[in-house]
Amino acid sequence: MNFLKLKTTALFATAVVLVSCAPKERLTPEEVMSRTADVNKNLSSVLFELDGKYSFSAGGVFKIDGDVRLKGSMQGGGERVYSDMETSGVFSGPNGSAYEVSAEGAAIAGNAVDTLFRINGLSSSPEIPLFADGKTERILNKWWRIGEAEPPSAGAPLTPDPKIIRAQSEVVDIVSDLGFDHIGGKKMYHYETVINSGKLYEYAFAVRGESMDKEELESLKELVGRISARGEIWIDSEDFYVRKINWDIKPVDFGNGYGAGAEFSMEFSGHNKADPFPMPKEIFTFSADNLITQGSESEHDIGSQPLPKEFEDAIINKILE
Repeated sequence: MNFLKLKTTALFATAVVLVSCAPKERLTPEEVMSRTADVNKNLSSVLFELDGKYSFSAGGVFKIDGDVRLKGSMQGGGERVYSDMETSGVFSGPNGSAYEVSAEGAAIAGNAVDTLFRINGLSSSPEIPLFADGKTERILNKWWRIGEAEPPSAGAPLTPDPKIIRAQSEVVDIVSDLGFDHIGGKKMYHYETVINSGKLYEYAFAVRGESMDKEELESLKELVGRISARGEIWIDSEDFYVRKINWDIKPVDFGNGYGAGAEFSMEFSGHNKADPFPMPKEIFTFSADNLITQGSESEHDIGSQPLPKEFEDAIINKILE
């Protein structure tokens, strides 16, 4: 009898704990997204990890299919982003040749800093002439700025958009409520989402529109209209921070044989607790001359044929079109 009483008490206590851990109310998706938008506007820092796949085709000259892994932090409400990066992929030429290329490094970007990158390792199999005989050694393990110092509003192709978290609650439509889920023992609102092209254009215009002319705005509107993406979002049911996103971005045709697509999963943690990252003290200015300076005996010379001949022929043909 004592055992039965003890068992009943334990089950009752467990039930009380489970009920107390559940949200007091189940909010509508609209209310959840509204609260998420509010808290993420005041987000000062966050850690992130991204795993994804990407594809890019360049007008019949080459195509890249690869994987990418990023790990880093966003600071100052997204004004600065630091990311360690590893990527590997297949670099395909116009005649069916293929090179397996891998790289690892880091990047710093954002609205308050220049776009900087560092390459720690770079290799290919079979070897591309550009990478042969230690020709890339002079660019490794140094921080580089692309071109001259950029204005504060410059973007960053090598890191996530600093406003990516905020955008999740402002440019998406919820197509399905997937109920509650759990990440790290915490209860999450879980939704299936799609990109709303109208909202995306309005968001992009608010971020960059003032610096774009009419023709650029029309091109932006047309490009946004071509984007088709479906994803998922996990939002903490207690503090309403975005904890995870998945996106499958269908290949976008840019015209003239150019196109790109991607799918990735991104997790966020340490909201408002991420330590600041130190800025590099020594920065070099990077240009094509650092890799390709033909017919020169300077320290930048890497030979008369930095790329496989079929790639060079394809580039020339593309220029002559």
